[in-house]
Amino acid sequence: GFSLTYVALLPIFVCQLVMVVGLAMLFSCGNVYFRDVGYMVNVAVVFGFYASPIFYDLSFVTENEGIPQWLVTLYLLNPMAWLIDAYRTVLFDQQLPALTALAWPAVVAALSLALGVVVFRRYAPTLSDHL
Repeated sequence: GFSLTYVALLPIFVCQLVMVVGLAMLFSCGNVYFRDVGYMVNVAVVFGFYASPIFYDLSFVTENEGIPQWLVTLYLLNPMAWLIDAYRTVLFDQQLPALTALAWPAVVAALSLALGVVVFRRYAPTLSDHL
């Protein structure tokens, strides 16, 4: 049935949307000047798919004794790992995700949007000339 915890999907989605829009603005400008950016983004998306807990739980990585701590720390820098875990917490466990788990993705989303807007505004007047 419907649970009130599903309302928590909205801030998670907004955080993901802001991050994706910022990255899209940044990479679209780069793709105009360097055509290989599109190919690199495709490779990065495939790598990000496997570097995010889509088919496995985040605790599989964080609680595994065989993985060195520096590698776990590097893995947790991926903001999508936190967002996907928050989606899983809301949808499958029907619990609210911890606000600390959404802090890093929110910071990355804000920074990517700010950088994307700055770069896009800087290069927008000349983008059509290079196309």
